[in-house]
Amino acid sequence: MNKILMPKEKLVYKIKFSTRIFFIDLLFLLAIISFAVNQGRGLFISLILLIIFIPLFIKTIKDFYRIFFHKVYITNFRVIYQKHFLFKKPKSYPLKRINGVFFKSNILDRAKNMTTFKLTLTDNTFFILKNIKAGNVVAELLSANIKKENKKSLKLRKKKL
Repeated sequence: MNKILMPKEKLVYKIKFSTRIFFIDLLFLLAIISFAVNQGRGLFISLILLIIFIPLFIKTIKDFYRIFFHKVYITNFRVIYQKHFLFKKPKSYPLKRINGVFFKSNILDRAKNMTTFKLTLTDNTFFILKNIKAGNVVAELLSANIKKENKKSLKLRKKKL
């Protein structure tokens, strides 16, 4: 981690992904497999279960990879997103370039503070952080710079009037 940080940069928060989604996916996979085994030779139901099983299995693999191999850090200057396991080339997004922080969470996920974020940058690109633990803390850290910019622009508007 120290290799990624710049000289005057400090780690503010390490984002953690929720493992609950992965375990729910595994539960559904096991339920589909056990239901298919209990059906015996029912071709139509087995085909439907196979059609449901394949995308769910792919989603489970992607969730496993994201939860256990992606690393996201918030420093005092930027957001560092390290995606890969073998080739650990991190992407960094300066906090000044973050133009919007959009987040959503389901009713059940609000109790666990699990949130999905879509961060929009000034050049109209975005990146998504799915199923983050302690979403309220992350939202506050990511939107702090936006709040500062809004206060500055309000002060400038008042001076012009």
